[in-house]
Amino acid sequence: MTCLQGRRIAGRNGAMLLVLLLTVVLAGVLVIVMQGKQLHAGENDGTRGAKASKQKRLDLPLALRNITREGCCGGLSAMKGLCFTDPAACNSTTYPFRSKEEGDKFAPWEPTKGQEYAHQKRCERANFHLRPPTRWCSSNAASTGSTGSNSSSENEPAPLHPFGCSRYSMTGGSGPYDRAVIFPEGKLIFCGIPKVSTSEWFKFLRFTAGATDYLSMAHYKPDFNRLRLDGMRPETQKELWDSRTWTRAVFIRDPAQRLLSAYLDKIAGGGNNVSFAEFVDVIANPEITGHSSGMKTGPIQTGLSWFTDPHWRPQAWSCNMSEDLPHIDYVGTLDRSAFHTKNLLERVGLWDSYGKHYRVYNGSHSSTNPHGIHPPALHESRIGFMQDGSTGKSGHHRNAQQKIDRYYSPELMEKVRQLYWMDFELWDAVQQSDGAVRGVDIAEKLKKECDAREIAKETEVI
Repeated sequence: MTCLQGRRIAGRNGAMLLVLLLTVVLAGVLVIVMQGKQLHAGENDGTRGAKASKQKRLDLPLALRNITREGCCGGLSAMKGLCFTDPAACNSTTYPFRSKEEGDKFAPWEPTKGQEYAHQKRCERANFHLRPPTRWCSSNAASTGSTGSNSSSENEPAPLHPFGCSRYSMTGGSGPYDRAVIFPEGKLIFCGIPKVSTSEWFKFLRFTAGATDYLSMAHYKPDFNRLRLDGMRPETQKELWDSRTWTRAVFIRDPAQRLLSAYLDKIAGGGNNVSFAEFVDVIANPEITGHSSGMKTGPIQTGLSWFTDPHWRPQAWSCNMSEDLPHIDYVGTLDRSAFHTKNLLERVGLWDSYGKHYRVYNGSHSSTNPHGIHPPALHESRIGFMQDGSTGKSGHHRNAQQKIDRYYSPELMEKVRQLYWMDFELWDAVQQSDGAVRGVDIAEKLKKECDAREIAKETEVI
């Protein structure tokens, strides 16, 4: 090998080594760059995850926020009895409303002594009519509704009962609107009927207002009382009830089941040694007299009348249905509560924001303070208002028929059907309908049945 050839070989070997070194260096740089990108991407994913988690928490209703304070508002605070809230909220002038303007609009009625006396006398006079008329069979029973500014026909007298009679009694004499509440955000008036899951609806009402103790007994909570229709100014009550933009809704229940539930809860559950048949006999006897709770005037009849306890007063008398059924925009039923509740809340825009997030304890939950119950954690709760046992009463429907068979004889059932004929007519008409039911549609169906009965009577005479 010549010297020139040796130099050429050494040159080629050096060049190859240099290329190899450059390749290794570039590969290392590429690995570092890729790792950096992956690390940066991971940081972005983590940031996005944290933001999504935070956004998810912000999307939950206020009632599900973390509890930072135990105890309840007390003393002379405006929100006395409201639990697990910031101390500043105890004297809030806005809660449970979204703004001061909304609170002013739905402010409680503060009558003078003269106004109070005159209003109480109007309630007493209405109560002493004893029983409201049932106008389903009148010629224009199905022709009115909430699409007009006044639901009553010009050819028929105004409804007997004024608003606000439950100011003087929540038992006998409380009137047809004693358990009507408003959901301002959904422009919904829910007219509750005792023994038709009304207490659950009251809890949901407080849930939408942001009460962390929403599972507590609602009846004595200050926010609940501020949302009761009967406590508002008379002009506000009439404006809301006649408004075209507000939805009036009511849920009803099988009348036989409801009466039995009232007996088991209020009579047998209260330690009274009275059989169910004896209880029905008392209700059916219009000659039995007693005293009106909350009313100052004399002995009254305790058969089925306005003085009957609302827990077994006819459902048809609630919410003025017997006198103005077409004014009710939505009639749901307890046996289809999951469907009807979700359907109603979707219509008024409260399902996605509140209904689907609602939580109750998954199973029994004991509390030493029924007025201060914590909301359940996600892992110990059922979710969705009135969905698949979310009221905590999942066995209700399964046990209902067993109780009917146990307590009702055929004769007693017939007696109850005659006594609560207006409720059974209403219930049967709703059961024959598919999907959501409007009061005006039910009234039309009942009117046709009335006409058919009249034709049958005339045929018999001929």
